[in-house]
Amino acid sequence: MYEIFSWFSVLGEYLGFRYYCLRKNDDDSKYWKCVKKSCRVGLTIKPDGTIKKRADHDHLPNEA
Repeated sequence: MYEIFSWFSVLGEYLGFRYYCLRKNDDDSKYWKCVKKSCRVGLTIKPDGTIKKRADHDHLPNEA
């Protein structure tokens, strides 16, 4: 995952899919959502770099 910082939010890309950072949790992990509104995928990235993915994308990479 790499992050691009913008004026409004933090954007990232992982395995060809784009995400925005929805929130930073109390344990310093970050919750990311796919930028495509109809897609239900979310990622939680722990401070140690572990990535936990929820659901599967309903579209192809970089189609968002």
